[in-house]
Amino acid sequence: MIFFGCAAQKCYRKRALGATIPGRGWRLELQVNLTVSPRLRFEEFELDPQSCELFHGRSKLKIQDKPLSILLTLLQHPHQTITRAELYKIAWSDANVQRDLCLNTAVRKLRVVLGDSTAHPRFIETVGKHGYRFIGQ
Repeated sequence: MIFFGCAAQKCYRKRALGATIPGRGWRLELQVNLTVSPRLRFEEFELDPQSCELFHGRSKLKIQDKPLSILLTLLQHPHQTITRAELYKIAWSDANVQRDLCLNTAVRKLRVVLGDSTAHPRFIETVGKHGYRFIGQ
């Protein structure tokens, strides 16, 4: 949003980028409103989509990009089955890799970070050979 205003007036309370026009006392300002995605919370975990960081309580967890993108996709569609093909397209859109091996490895790494298991899943449920579903709260 671009607007003009008198520098003598106290109407500039928001941060803005701007420059004063010499000899006029007028100021041209550019305000930028950023849309910030809310953090996604599930049980004791929190995912910040903006910074691509995963937290357990206040501790930042180390997680690779591919498992993180899979987690974000599953969190955005809770209790819905996301097919293996869809997850592959999201995480490896332009790579020519062995699909099943890469996806299985990424989901396994994600489960390790979350302390999840295939036998008694808390967060990620395998739906046969079809895909995965986020089942956490």
